[in-house]
Amino acid sequence: MTERLFYNLGDLLEVSSTLTYYDIFYQTNSLAECGCIKKALEEMDLPLLAGLFAEALSLYCRRRNDLSEEDFSKLQPFEMIDDEQRRFDDIGELFQSDHPQLRLLAERLGSYATDHRNEFEPIK
Repeated sequence: MTERLFYNLGDLLEVSSTLTYYDIFYQTNSLAECGCIKKALEEMDLPLLAGLFAEALSLYCRRRNDLSEEDFSKLQPFEMIDDEQRRFDDIGELFQSDHPQLRLLAERLGSYATDHRNEFEPIK
């Protein structure tokens, strides 16, 4: 699971070059993985990114806190209410920009990996 988290955090840095922001929620991650991403952003002291990611997740989930993984997997990214769609898109634009917190994410990812190295599965 830890390896997957680092892969997912790396995806945040790849938005626009290989992924769209919608892919992070729609095709790439489960609901549980999105929760892990938010927690990791908080642990890396990136409160703006963590807060915006949590808001985007809430919007994507249609502000429902009771979704199962199955319900989450059935959500369609372009079926949000107009105002919520616009806000989701605005957040996505930040993740596609050269925002200072994205640069910090890139810088802190290595330290975060080192701090969590004991959680990785050994290569067999």
